[in-house]
Amino acid sequence: MVRFGKVTKGLSIRQGVILVSIIVLTIAILTIGSVVFANWISSARMMAERFAVDANKDAIAAIDAFLDEPLHINIVTGRIIDEGLVDFSDADIRDRFLTGVLLTHITDITSYTVGLETGEIYGARRKADGEIEVLTNNVGTGWCNVYYSMAADGTANEQTLNAGPFDPRT
Repeated sequence: MVRFGKVTKGLSIRQGVILVSIIVLTIAILTIGSVVFANWISSARMMAERFAVDANKDAIAAIDAFLDEPLHINIVTGRIIDEGLVDFSDADIRDRFLTGVLLTHITDITSYTVGLETGEIYGARRKADGEIEVLTNNVGTGWCNVYYSMAADGTANEQTLNAGPFDPRT
């Protein structure tokens, strides 16, 4: 091959075949690598989206379960009161009912209180140590929230705290 008056040696056929093979192989590897990388990124994105959807579903299910139990308790108690199945004028029956609600439900429910139209409040609460107390607020307590330890039968025992006057209607 002659170039500008100088003689240069060209590539041999062997070198040309090797060069073309290397170029084709490089292009093939880069193309396959690009496709694999793009698919990997797409797959990772889809997996992350699926994980987020599943995590959201789990969180929503946990929240629903957490809220369903108190709602269920309120509905059942409302029906019990409406049907007159618990005599709130009988302290022993009332206290056993209210403490029984806490004893039969999850420990996340820390208090359960019923307020009557007359301003009376009756309830039970679970203290941090797991002990349950009975709450009474009526004319007999001077309209103060008074807490009592719970006896073995679920009724009020000894007074533990007088939290002062409280009228839920105000």
